Amino acid sequence: MADDFFLLNEYVTTYSSDRLQRWCTSFGKWTLPTKEAEEIDAIADEKERSEKLVAKVRPILQPIWSFFVALCHALQEGENELTAVDAYWLGLVDEVIGETDLWTMRDLFEVQPDPPSGTEPNQEAKPGGDEQPAAAGA
Repeated sequence: MADDFFLLNEYVTTYSSDRLQRWCTSFGKWTLPTKEAEEIDAIADEKERSEKLVAKVRPILQPIWSFFVALCHALQEGENELTAVDAYWLGLVDEVIGETDLWTMRDLFEVQPDPPSGTEPNQEAKPGGDEQPAAAGA
C-alpha cells in the first residue's frame, strides 16, 4: 500500500513541478503543430506566452516525464544491468569517461571555430617566407 501511495504522490507532485514547467518551455514548441506554435508566439506578454505554452504542452509531455521519473527511481533500487553508454543515451548522465564518440554539452561549449583559411592558430606570418627555425643551442 505504501509503494502505491508513494507512486501516486510522485505522479501528482511531478505534474506541477518546476522542472516539468522548464521542460515544457524548453521543448514544448517542438511538440506543437506550426499553427499553434505561431499563435503562442503572437502573444506579446512573455509571462502569458509561457503560461499558454505550458498549458498546451503539459498534457503531451507529462506522460513522458512521468515515465522518465519512474525509470530513474527504478534504476536507483538494487542492481541493474544498465551500462554507462545506455545511461548516456537515456539522458541520465552527461558524459561517459573514455568514450570519445559521444558528444557532451561540454564539447559543444568548448569547441573552437576553425581559423580563417590560410592561417594557422598561434602562428604569425614572418617576413622572409619559409625560413627554417634555428637549431637548438645554435
